[in-house]
Amino acid sequence: MLSDRRPGDAILALRDCSFSYDGEDFIDSLSLAVGEASFVGLLGPNGSGKSTVLKLLAGILRPARGEVTLWDKPIAEFGNRDRAKLVSYLPQQLQMSMPFRVSELVAMGLYPYDRPPELTAGDAIAM
Repeated sequence: MLSDRRPGDAILALRDCSFSYDGEDFIDSLSLAVGEASFVGLLGPNGSGKSTVLKLLAGILRPARGEVTLWDKPIAEFGNRDRAKLVSYLPQQLQMSMPFRVSELVAMGLYPYDRPPELTAGDAIAM
């Protein structure tokens, strides 16, 4: 799958996606493609849909219409652990009553792996 990829191919994409909150259209027919080694910024005022777009891309929300793909496969077809190895989402503010230390949040990135990676959470923080 990866060997057939060409530079500039989309790794993560929204294709004609729409999303509604409580039956009210919020995002309508949005398309976005992110290629390998891309750096993307989402700009807009509060309430314009930036977090919603990120949640769609991460597979947390499902579009009412359209498709979200990761490596040309619908993101909904990935299991939670497999998707977590490729995409993560950390909100700007956590709505939790239990505070986490930075080291604990970083260590949560190890969740999808059966064996520890070469880089530890402490190494990642030190970098």
